[in-house]
Amino acid sequence: MIPNPNQHRPTKEYFLELRGRINASTNWIASNTGISRRRLDYLAVGHRDGGKPVVMSYPEQFVIEALAEHAERIPGKKFVRST
Repeated sequence: MIPNPNQHRPTKEYFLELRGRINASTNWIASNTGISRRRLDYLAVGHRDGGKPVVMSYPEQFVIEALAEHAERIPGKKFVRST
């Protein structure tokens, strides 16, 4: 993958699509990307407490896309879910 900010899709829907492609818990994604669990939760709902909008930055999108791409390369692989 080569970074290309012109492909930035900061929407909640795209984040949820990527998270679904990874097929792992939020805790697992947080521990393997360096993005906090709280931040991932905010991205999933699209806003913080109080209604302030939250959108995915391009660096966040890139690292989550890379993880999703990696997950899809391993047929039948289920990532270990954190408890």
